[in-house]
Amino acid sequence: LDSIVTNTNGLALATNQASTNTKLDSLVTNTSNIPTVGQKAASSSLPVVFCDELQNSGSTASVVNTNLLTGNVSDWFDAKGFNSACIQIIGSAGITSGQIIFEQTNDNVNAAAGRALPAYEVDIQNTNPIIVAFSIAANTARMFNIAVNARYVRVRISTVFAGGTVLAVGTFSQIPFAYTTLNIQQATAANLNTNVSGTVSVNALPVGANLIGDVATQYRAGNVGAASKLHLISAASTNATIVKASSGKLIGWQLANTTASWLYVKLHNQSTTPTAGTGVFMTLAIPPNGVNTLHFEGGIAFPNGIGMTTVTGPTDSDATAVAANAIVGTLVYA
Repeated sequence: LDSIVTNTNGLALATNQASTNTKLDSLVTNTSNIPTVGQKAASSSLPVVFCDELQNSGSTASVVNTNLLTGNVSDWFDAKGFNSACIQIIGSAGITSGQIIFEQTNDNVNAAAGRALPAYEVDIQNTNPIIVAFSIAANTARMFNIAVNARYVRVRISTVFAGGTVLAVGTFSQIPFAYTTLNIQQATAANLNTNVSGTVSVNALPVGANLIGDVATQYRAGNVGAASKLHLISAASTNATIVKASSGKLIGWQLANTTASWLYVKLHNQSTTPTAGTGVFMTLAIPPNGVNTLHFEGGIAFPNGIGMTTVTGPTDSDATAVAANAIVGTLVYA
């Protein structure tokens, strides 16, 4: 400080150098007025104000590859510093054909061809973004919102306009792009097929093995979701019966034998009326003057159908008929 004060390049020194030194020392040591770096408290902070939006308009054009944002052929608009844009395309009278496409690139020299820039038409709700060339009709004004993520953007005439011209008027903003509609897409249309108009319609689920929430214990064959039953009071015969003429499952049974000898209920895996002594799938033996009762929570599968016969012998080939009222009970199936 002494050097600064004394080196005055020929200027007159202060009459009281000591006093001057004291004042300079005080100025350096008193830093209360010097701004500090770092985050300020909310009460000491200034609001952040985004810069004004940029209004951009090219000239009317019809020539292929014209960038409507600049009016030039095969060039790009530098969108550096902007996050979103709203671009209106205006078609003149007389247009009979012609298409435009929104495009973007980060390198307008080495990647001058660019890539598609998704554009959302503002007055069409729940639509997919446009990423291909599309037509502009005569006497129309269409508006699109876009997210500016790349350095350069353009609205290019991809097919020459016949009979008229088009014009692009854009507003570029630092405000981030926000699309308020949640858009759900499915590449295979059949896998996302829901119509919503007041009520929701859902495609019918196919029957069979395509089940939702299957925990393997529901009984789905009945129209009320419950199991079915066959009430049995034996006649003096083999009581050949088709219990179910299609695939099913045997869930349980309760069978009583009113005689002093063993009796047998034979079950057959088939969809047509069975014949005693052939095609036995399983056997239910009922003790003399006794009861056979059993329940399977998951059931026993009968892929073809459920058939029943009643006989007096245990072998699969036995075909001897039982007496009337000899077997009484119930088969439960689904």
